[in-house]
Amino acid sequence: MRCVVNLVVYLLWTVLGYECANILGVFPMPGKSHYVMFEKIMLGLAAKGHNVDVVTHFPLKNTVPRFNVISIRGSSPIFTNNFTLDFIHSSSFNEEIQMMTNAAGTEICQSSFDTRELQRLRDSGKKYDLVISELFSTDCMLGWAWHFKTPSVVMTSSENLPWGPDRFGQPDNPAYIPTYFVEYTSKMNFWERIVNTWTLVKAKAL
Repeated sequence: MRCVVNLVVYLLWTVLGYECANILGVFPMPGKSHYVMFEKIMLGLAAKGHNVDVVTHFPLKNTVPRFNVISIRGSSPIFTNNFTLDFIHSSSFNEEIQMMTNAAGTEICQSSFDTRELQRLRDSGKKYDLVISELFSTDCMLGWAWHFKTPSVVMTSSENLPWGPDRFGQPDNPAYIPTYFVEYTSKMNFWERIVNTWTLVKAKAL
C-alpha cells in the first residue's frame, strides 16, 4: 500500500510540476474501505505542499496543514460494518448491479449534491488545478472537473470494474480475465467463459 501511495503522489507531483497546486478530492462513497487508500494519497499530496480539499464521510480527528475536509457525513447511510460476506455471496449478479447503481450510485449522487456543503462548494468560486475522484459505480462526481474547468484523475480502490478497462486501454478479454462479478480464476472451462463473457457484456451495457 505504501508503495502505491508513493507512486501515485510521485506521478501527480510530476504532472503538476514543482509549484503547489490546489486539488479537490471528491469521495462520496460511504464505505471506509474505499476511502482508506484515497485518504493516504490526499494526505501525501498535502504533505508535499499542495492545498487539498477533500469531500468525504470520514473526517480526520485532528487537523492537518493544507488538508481541508468537506464533511458530508450524515447525508447517506454508512456502509462500514453493515454488510456481511454471506450477504455478498448470496446476492445474484442482478442484485449486485442494482445495489451498485442505486444504493452506491444514483442515491449517493443525489444525497451528496443535496448537501449544503457541496452547494457551497459549487458556488464558492474556488480555483482548482486538479479534481480527483473514484472510479466505481457512478461518474457523477466528474462534473466537478467540468464545473471548475480543470483536469481530472480517477482512481479505484477495488478490482477494476467492467466499465473501466475501455477508458484506459486495458485488456479485459473474458476468455482468461474474470470480471468483477464472478469468482473464477484465469483458468476457466468453456461454460465459465460463456458466463464470464455474458457478465462482462451485460455489465458494460448497464
